[in-house]
Amino acid sequence: MDLERNFYKWYKKVSFDVPQNQIDMRWQGIKQAEDIKEIDEIVGLIRIFLKLSCDADIKEWFIECFSNIDKGFDDKNEEELAVLAGATLAKLLQGEDGIFIAYSLQVLEPYYDFILKDLCILACDRIRELSIETNRVNSEQEAQVFLNSNWETEIAEEGQFSENAPETLISVIKKMEKNIRILDSKNNNLMNENKIAQEKIGILSWIVGEWSDLLEIPLSEIKDINGAVVLGVELENLVRSYPGPYAAEAFLSKMLNKCKKSVSEVSLTELIDEQEISIKEKIVEKYGGECESRNLPIIAALKASLTVDGKKEWLPAYKKAWKINPDSLKLSLIKWSMLIYQECLVSSY
Repeated sequence: MDLERNFYKWYKKVSFDVPQNQIDMRWQGIKQAEDIKEIDEIVGLIRIFLKLSCDADIKEWFIECFSNIDKGFDDKNEEELAVLAGATLAKLLQGEDGIFIAYSLQVLEPYYDFILKDLCILACDRIRELSIETNRVNSEQEAQVFLNSNWETEIAEEGQFSENAPETLISVIKKMEKNIRILDSKNNNLMNENKIAQEKIGILSWIVGEWSDLLEIPLSEIKDINGAVVLGVELENLVRSYPGPYAAEAFLSKMLNKCKKSVSEVSLTELIDEQEISIKEKIVEKYGGECESRNLPIIAALKASLTVDGKKEWLPAYKKAWKINPDSLKLSLIKWSMLIYQECLVSSY
């Protein structure tokens, strides 16, 4: 995608009748803003894009990227700032922190109105690109060990597991174990490939086992509304390198289908209040330290629910802090599971 060309289209959302030289100056400001380095600054940029309150110093820095070029820049125009922040994020998606930005956008998209819809598409494309890139490097290194480098596509198609998936999984696990032993005998340049191979072995063993590590019981004894949360967390626990498995949704769907059926879709309120306190505490202890500053709505809701005694008592403070109504948004369990998986990835970055 030609970002500069698309930016001109995006900027028209601010005003149809805008001088060309003004658009050119804004693009120059974006090129300055893309020098951003710190994760906290990226998080602030995301909040500006969503028109949420953010750190005053970060917002001032972002405004100066444009006011230093155009002295007439209106720093009170939240709509324009949102478009400029979104365009800056689009450029940053191609940088070293692109995967963090991509997952951050995905976990927030269900709750907020994105002024630039294309940004969600760009985020999905970036995750896909990085997944392909990782698998390409890995398969080239592993080609001497075994031929089944496309194992994910063999067991999952269009989000569903194939008929021969169980046999394929067991076969791949055995080959992976041999691969690990070979990689261990090589030099330190193969450490990353070793890490990826261990990730795949862990995920495949988890799928075959049909067991919840957090709840310490078989999936067949777990209600799917509880499984949606714990399985998303457990899958992230198995990730050893970004961007994680591209077939994550298929994996979670496979595991959720092994749980006891209770509901098809739930609100965020219902999802949070149905979880056991002990599970909430474990998740918050590991991932909740920066859930507010990293824009993680589900983990923040789990954390908020631990501060009150009864169900729904956490809602008033949460609604005020996040500008989200947990009662109004209903999603499928697989969607919630994917979202908390992605939130955990963002938290661990």
